[in-house]
Amino acid sequence: MTIVVSAPGKLVVTGEYAVLAGAPALVMAINRRMVCTLQPADSVDWHFRSSGFAGEAHHTLTALLDGGPLDVADPAYLCQHILRALRAANAGVADLPSHLLLSADSRAGFDGAQKIGVGSSAAVCAASTAALLRLCGSAAPVVDIAQRAHAHAQGGRGSGLDVAAACAGGFICFERTRDTAARQLSFPENVRFATVFTGTSAATTDHLARYDRWCAGAIPQPLQNLMDAASAVAAAVPEAEAFMRQLCAYIRALQQLDDAADLGIYTDAHRKLTRLGTACGVAYKPSGAGGGDMGMAFATDAAAIASFEAEAATAGFKPLPMELDLHGITISHEG
Repeated sequence: MTIVVSAPGKLVVTGEYAVLAGAPALVMAINRRMVCTLQPADSVDWHFRSSGFAGEAHHTLTALLDGGPLDVADPAYLCQHILRALRAANAGVADLPSHLLLSADSRAGFDGAQKIGVGSSAAVCAASTAALLRLCGSAAPVVDIAQRAHAHAQGGRGSGLDVAAACAGGFICFERTRDTAARQLSFPENVRFATVFTGTSAATTDHLARYDRWCAGAIPQPLQNLMDAASAVAAAVPEAEAFMRQLCAYIRALQQLDDAADLGIYTDAHRKLTRLGTACGVAYKPSGAGGGDMGMAFATDAAAIASFEAEAATAGFKPLPMELDLHGITISHEG
């Protein structure tokens, strides 16, 4: 039986860093989808093929479940964590075949050879979890298992908002302190947005480690200010003017957090894009942990957004148009 499952990437609208301390994050699933395909294999073992990340590998199911941890560069790395999370959830791992071909396609999360920071590994994790649950014949919640697997794969770092967006789709409000589910919202109808790639890929784990050292288990005032601002933006949805007003306040709080904690959120590229945004009349911010990757610009004026995209391109940045994807995990083929 062949099973093909896809899940969307994500962009963080607000809540980066603040979500780790319990504040709400607004997250948008985007129309860049990662795909997992399961097929019968011609020979023994589980075979892994990856497009966009790494090449090929093969392992026995026993080794995946009970062997030593795989290297993070191994194409089976995420699957090993998923299988162990499936077993912990009593999701029918014993019924899995001893030979299988698992193909993961994360090319939608890249621009050429560069990763653009839209949560491709979380989307691959969500899609692979859903596919394996279908193969097991289990009705266990995908999001719970995918969250557990992805958290373990990341060494316990991260909020889980990217997995939540991949599973749910749409525009969501995610709060780490509640559960693994997310609350669906309507994106403000009159707000337009643009997405631009800085040209530099960022390592989220490095920024999170720096954040952990700065916080040291406490909530410093700049972080509290960011949490309050994140809550205010979430409360303003879906009213456009209130959303834009609170978003601008959130951006100021994010800049102040970056200055206080020296997290490197605002690179030279993000600072230049911020200045371009101000000149064009849009509110610009890094999306996610920052340090590179994607940025987003918001305005109620479509002409201002178009002007920003043109100015960003002239300045050497790469607008990558993306749209809200209302669909989360989707099984496109089974048979």
